[in-house]
Amino acid sequence: MATGQLTTRSSMNSFHEDLRSLRKRAGFTQTQLAERLGADQTTISLFELGKRDPPADTLEEWVRLCGGRIEIHHPGHLSLSEVPSDALPEVLSLVRSYLRAPAHLRKGVQILLQAGQDT
Repeated sequence: MATGQLTTRSSMNSFHEDLRSLRKRAGFTQTQLAERLGADQTTISLFELGKRDPPADTLEEWVRLCGGRIEIHHPGHLSLSEVPSDALPEVLSLVRSYLRAPAHLRKGVQILLQAGQDT
């Protein structure tokens, strides 16, 4: 399978597009990936269209199955691989919380991050 990376960006639409790209680079159809994730094709479609967000455990398994890795970028483009190992559990916990948050709260975080870039 092809390797790729999943990068969170300021736009949640691009996040969902990255999910689709990662799946396609790995050579999976939506149905094939759904079977491996224990979901149905419609659910995968909803995730890729941005109509629903995958739960953190589904996201982690999606990336693993597709041979990718998750990189979280803040305004300074810090890669997850650059996070000190003792801080990694806390960072991953924050990412999981962000992914589980309702869309309006994620948007608020994005606005705050953007404001931090402008200062």
